[in-house]
Amino acid sequence: MGVLTTQPRTASVQCRSNVTVLRVNAETFLAVVNTHLDSMRSLVRDLVGKVQGSQGVRVRQEARIQTVMDTLSHMVSPDVVSRVLQRHTPEELLEGQASEAAVLVLRLRGFAAGAAPLPAREMLRTLNEHLSVFTQAIERYAGTVITFMGDALLATFNYPAALDQPVSAALACCLDCQQDMTAFQCDRHTSGRVCLDWSAGLNFGTVVGGAVGSETRFNFTVLGDAVNLAARLEQLARYYPAKVILAESCVDRLTKESFSRPGRHRGKEARSVRSSGSANAGLGIDKGSSDLTGKCIQIDRIQLKGRAEPVGIYTTTEMSGEVRA
Repeated sequence: MGVLTTQPRTASVQCRSNVTVLRVNAETFLAVVNTHLDSMRSLVRDLVGKVQGSQGVRVRQEARIQTVMDTLSHMVSPDVVSRVLQRHTPEELLEGQASEAAVLVLRLRGFAAGAAPLPAREMLRTLNEHLSVFTQAIERYAGTVITFMGDALLATFNYPAALDQPVSAALACCLDCQQDMTAFQCDRHTSGRVCLDWSAGLNFGTVVGGAVGSETRFNFTVLGDAVNLAARLEQLARYYPAKVILAESCVDRLTKESFSRPGRHRGKEARSVRSSGSANAGLGIDKGSSDLTGKCIQIDRIQLKGRAEPVGIYTTTEMSGEVRA
């Protein structure tokens, strides 16, 4: 009988060898139970504990999956979330996945001197308005903002949302950041508000993405040498007349991509991400316009601490390191 429904219930048991069926009448069974009450209570408690433990694990797992889904919904647009789930299950996102991706680190320069002395609300407003310029450009090219780090952010292209041409999309995003930030700061400059400079580091390589933290508190993030190098390249940008520093791996990858940056006068609709079909659908890719590979020039070859071989660093001829606010 069912405990709650009192309806007849059945169960099947698969045996590995021949068994002998032992028939015991109800009176005999109850007599055995009454004779060994302590053992039966212990058995029941053990079974209940196992059921509760299993249920608790399932509840915690479902809560973690829901947290990842909520996090993704704030990181990317709904159509990109749909594409992510076509490529990865929520469990895979939690447990960790390795993937090649373009890693972009964007940072606002001069925040401590320019915005930090402002009143608290104005400081946060200044920071968020500048970062919004970055996030809009990243979303325009189907990238994913992984995390904000004070006056900086970390974004990836091709993880967790797939892209056929991740480095091209990331570099085109940087070029848009240059134009959008210039226009944004011109408006702020005329009204006497604080304008912050910016720099970026771009690398291509393998990242490991997943949930990092504890059972009760965690974040979805990406890790790996590719991420570390992108952050170090961003730090180098202040020593060169360049807004963006690219790793040699990015230029190598660009030669395999046929992406061309769309013209900026074709309207917002041409650049927005609107389709969940192709990995590049809705990006406004124009195969007949400018070639991004030809706009990259090597500016140095440096030896970074912890690396056996020197690293070639590049920038793009379309971007200048001068402050244009």
